[in-house]
Amino acid sequence: MIKRRIDGTYEIELNGLPYHVTKEDPLFSETDAWAQGHPGEFIDNDPAIAPQPVDERPFDEQIKAKRNYLINTVTWRVERYNSETRLGVTPTDDITALDTYIQALRDIPEQEGFPWNGPDDPDCPWPTLEE
Repeated sequence: MIKRRIDGTYEIELNGLPYHVTKEDPLFSETDAWAQGHPGEFIDNDPAIAPQPVDERPFDEQIKAKRNYLINTVTWRVERYNSETRLGVTPTDDITALDTYIQALRDIPEQEGFPWNGPDDPDCPWPTLEE
């Protein structure tokens, strides 16, 4: 279930745990677009939603969990590309852009400074998918 908080941010489930999607989070635009396209399918401006508890996991685990989530959000597009290619249909997505994005996510733990101060640290180099 997605919950839009009073401040316009979202609470989602990420890898089985509650996750606060702030407006600075790379997931915000995707979450917000989904909420805009699915009115009535999420809890909106619920004043009972308390501030998100602090994630007690080590920063490296938090970053890897977010990385895995981001990879999972585009894996279906790779599968669609493969299916379209097998069927002889013009692919919907640029597979090179998808592969580059996924590899950049996989490389996050190898980046200098890992694990920074967690996934919300502005120094954490979250890649963007070039569409």
